[in-house]
Amino acid sequence: MKILLVVSMIFLACFGYEIIIDKTQKSEFHTKDTNIRNDGDNIVVDILTGLVWQDNTEAKSIKRDYKAAVDYCKRLRLAGFKDWTLPTISQLESIADYSKQKPAIKNGFKNVYSGFYWSSSPCIETSKSVKDGKVRQLSYKDRQFGKEYQGRNAWCVSFSDGSSNNQIRKTSKRNIRCVRKAD
Repeated sequence: MKILLVVSMIFLACFGYEIIIDKTQKSEFHTKDTNIRNDGDNIVVDILTGLVWQDNTEAKSIKRDYKAAVDYCKRLRLAGFKDWTLPTISQLESIADYSKQKPAIKNGFKNVYSGFYWSSSPCIETSKSVKDGKVRQLSYKDRQFGKEYQGRNAWCVSFSDGSSNNQIRKTSKRNIRCVRKAD
């Protein structure tokens, strides 16, 4: 598998075209077929980004809160690897396919729930907080170390339509799809 990945990456580097990522190119970029599925290991390799994605049945069925999702990926042992992490919002958005619905995910993935998946990216709140219906300025300590500033919410991607959302409470249970960088 490593040889196939290396050959594919060299091919893309030599014969690929330049991809510019900005808001006008986002939809086109995310719909390109750059995935190689490995059914034996239940993973999907994105040869463009160099990311390896978990795609076993647990990616469709397991739901956890944010902290448990982070722990799940740290403990995941899949395809002979143990360096899995919860993806960032950018990584998770890179597998969304905005031209599809239910599921809105790039080709190659088989185990998909058409709902929200956790990212590791917290939603950082502003320097103001609402507590008991009153707006108050957060102190320096709150902003630097407090739970409020670190965010009670985290970014998620819905594979129902590919949308991102930062209003998901970390205590909510959402699906998990772990990622690792290819060797």
